[in-house]
Amino acid sequence: MKNFRGIYLYSQPENFERISEKLWEFELEGITEEENRLIIYLSEDSFLSTEEISSFLMQSGFDISGIEEFTPEIKNWNEEWEQNLRIMKIGKKIVVRPSNKPYETDLDEIVVIIDPKMSFGTGEHQTTRLVMEILENTLVTGKKVLDYGSGTAILAITAVKLGAGDVIALDNDEWCLLNGNENVELNDVKGKIEVKLGSLADLGPDKFDLILANINRHILIENAEMMLQQIQPGGTVILSGILNDDVKDILEVFSRYSKFSSTRFDKDEWSALKLENTRIYS
Repeated sequence: MKNFRGIYLYSQPENFERISEKLWEFELEGITEEENRLIIYLSEDSFLSTEEISSFLMQSGFDISGIEEFTPEIKNWNEEWEQNLRIMKIGKKIVVRPSNKPYETDLDEIVVIIDPKMSFGTGEHQTTRLVMEILENTLVTGKKVLDYGSGTAILAITAVKLGAGDVIALDNDEWCLLNGNENVELNDVKGKIEVKLGSLADLGPDKFDLILANINRHILIENAEMMLQQIQPGGTVILSGILNDDVKDILEVFSRYSKFSSTRFDKDEWSALKLENTRIYS
């Protein structure tokens, strides 16, 4: 069983989303939110200190009222997610359910079975829901799709169930490789999705009709050019994991490398962008 280091970070709750987004610039195992604090999980061999985190956030303009390290209780995480996950309807016809909760499907519904374990992507978060709702209204039949930062592979699986052709689910986390393959098996889409461990650079000359990227702002910005180089001329890119205030910055960065038409979708403080007819500058 994997062990973790834990850090309690205290600040104003209205700053939590922005602080969480900023903290993902470090190598973290996870972040959870409570009423008056964030709980940061690090691998047990991480050398990241509370002083480094506090200094980094204060230099970024955040008011931190306290930070302390603790030893997380060792839990059976499988039991934890089994107790908390629920069946969700997303959009008009997508249903997400854990494998331990049966569901009687209507004829026009698409059911995606997800057991997340230690990976991100259950359909609970606004960023994932936004992409799934956009996918439901996007023609994906026969398209070659990349799910970049795939986590549980929920978006890759959804794309296949909406008619996509070859799909690659790519993540740099070994947990996601394991969990993504498990969820592919659960949904009986093995052979249609290849779950890969690595980065965009590892894909070589592959080109895609559609790229999905529900990841953090700094990763979107750092990988914008490479992502656009791997989209077919005239293809579509769907970006999520973006706070409302960051939309302008994201569009500015992506427009340095490509021409496209963009549509914005909002859910609470989160936004997603659909970039269509992308043509990289030569």
